[in-house]
Amino acid sequence: MATDLATLSLARADLPRFEGVTLQEQLLAGRDAALAALSWYVPVLIYDPDAAAATLRQISAWAERNASEIGAVLSDPSAVALPEHLQLTLGSDRAQQFLIAIFTVAAEGLGPWASGMVTREVATGKRIGENWARADAEARLQVFGGIVKMNADGHLALFFTPPVGGVSGFGIPPLLVWAVVVAVVGLAGVVTCYLFAAKRVELNNRLMRDLCAEAQAKGDAETVRQCVGAAEGLQKGTPFAFLEGFEGLLQKVGTAVIAGVLVYVLARWMLPAVVRAASAPRTALRRRPAYAEAEWEEGD
Repeated sequence: MATDLATLSLARADLPRFEGVTLQEQLLAGRDAALAALSWYVPVLIYDPDAAAATLRQISAWAERNASEIGAVLSDPSAVALPEHLQLTLGSDRAQQFLIAIFTVAAEGLGPWASGMVTREVATGKRIGENWARADAEARLQVFGGIVKMNADGHLALFFTPPVGGVSGFGIPPLLVWAVVVAVVGLAGVVTCYLFAAKRVELNNRLMRDLCAEAQAKGDAETVRQCVGAAEGLQKGTPFAFLEGFEGLLQKVGTAVIAGVLVYVLARWMLPAVVRAASAPRTALRRRPAYAEAEWEEGD
């Protein structure tokens, strides 16, 4: 039934196709289009892996519990909305984390695709077969296409924009978390499609990391550059946590860059500031008023 539901959800999602003759070109176009849509709502892509995983589990349980009924609705061309008992309700906070996470996972594995390494591996047929490469590309394109489709249909705003009237007459601030109800059949198709695409992409990224590490060991500068570029700006958990799995790849480059930045900052700003401070006339320090200290202690 899982295979049938995956096929039905993909068909009903009606995802866009991206420009490009090759899969490589389509993937990069899809990533850029999806990133542009997400960036409208979230300029910095930082997400909580635990919250994203919780949403994935919720969607998985919903799809497994109602697989037959969901499949029946998706296969009905006349169906527009899910029956009320089949509708999926997500918290906006966790749902946002899931969307950012699934985009990040799909995008951060594009390095070997962008450099042409995947195409070369398929040509040799030693590790990557044509079917595997196509399935990987299709899963990533489904992720990118789903975000673009939701944005075009106005559904992406449901996840990131608080409902109108978030402020009450009593001055209560807008809700930070609201209910996102998956009731439209098209949106249900995208969400169900993501259930299968997310699992495949996350698993496939293990091989992509291996290819990036191998490129670094062999001195394949273009693939290394693309691997670093694919992860650039895609953060999870805390800043720079997205580099997990690429530490060996980036260690030498990162150390050199950081050292260069520190030297530049020292020469450009810190040394002149020290010189000015040393040459400036000394002034007496003023005592902090007692009331200021009291306020600080009270506020603390």
